Amino acid sequence: MDNNPIKYKLDSSQAIREELLLKNLINSLKLDGCSEYEKIYKINKWISKNIKYKHGIKKWSIYHTAYSTLLNHQAVCTGFAYLMTLLINNTGGECYCVTGYVKKQYHSWCIVKLYDKYYYIDPTYNARAGWFSCFLAGKEHNSIYKVDEKYKDIDSKVEKISYNKLKIKEKIGR
Repeated sequence: MDNNPIKYKLDSSQAIREELLLKNLINSLKLDGCSEYEKIYKINKWISKNIKYKHGIKKWSIYHTAYSTLLNHQAVCTGFAYLMTLLINNTGGECYCVTGYVKKQYHSWCIVKLYDKYYYIDPTYNARAGWFSCFLAGKEHNSIYKVDEKYKDIDSKVEKISYNKLKIKEKIGR
C-alpha cells in the first residue's frame, strides 16, 4: 500500500508553495539526529499546538489538504492527517492517512510505524483534547476507531497495547 496517499490536486503554484512550506517546517523542527520516536513526538506536538480545527466544513474543501493546513494553520481531520503523513514520510518515517468511523462519525487519522510496530495517532483529536491524547495508541485504547475496508491490512498491524504502556511493561518486567 502506498504510504503517501495524498489524494488532492493542487495547481502548480500551490504544489510548489506546499513543498516549500513543508521543507521550511521540517527545517524548523530540527529533526536531524533525532530518534524515530523523537521525530514523531515533535511532529505531533507541533501540529497539536499550531493547527486549529476548522468548524462548519461539510463538503470537500481546501481545508482537507496539507497545503491549506500549512498555509492557514486550520484544517478538518483530513488536513491534519495529511499533514502528519507528509511530515513523517518526508523525514524518513512511515505513516498512513486512513479513514473510517469514530463513534459513527466519518473521520481521518494516522497509522504510524515506530520501531517496526504500528500505532494510531489522531492529530485532530490531539489538537482538540491535548497533544498526547491519542499518540502512539494501540487498539486497546482506541477500539472506537473502525477503518474503511481498504485500510484493513495496515490496521491489522496496529499493536494491541499503546506504545507508552508497552514501554512501562518492559521496564517493570511484565
